[in-house]
Amino acid sequence: HLISELLHTYSLQKEVKSNVSVDINEIGLKSIVPVGLLLNELVSNSLEHGFENKAKGEINIHVKEETNDIILKYSDNGAWKAKPALENKSFGLELIDLLTEQLEGSKEFSNNEKGTFYSFKLKNLDH
Repeated sequence: HLISELLHTYSLQKEVKSNVSVDINEIGLKSIVPVGLLLNELVSNSLEHGFENKAKGEINIHVKEETNDIILKYSDNGAWKAKPALENKSFGLELIDLLTEQLEGSKEFSNNEKGTFYSFKLKNLDH
């Protein structure tokens, strides 16, 4: 529902397709709020910055559980800018880092001509 609401709120002049796959039984309150904020920031960044030179946008989200961890894979077919130097970091990218730390997690980021890719390993704080 969060992704659909964001797509509707931004009212882009182009089609943006979202593919969401969730393979997780339960996320408690300690984890769901920061995960939701993280997804909100990722999708917002895609919608604001990723699809400027694209006829159509595509966002892919896959969430699964491994032991006590939440594995979150996020990608889009847009062209985000490379991660800026620490002193020039945008609030959005800083928020992504802070939420990752809050969930005692780690992340990997890459972008190329095919899109932007994030992979997160986050601790399920409710376990």
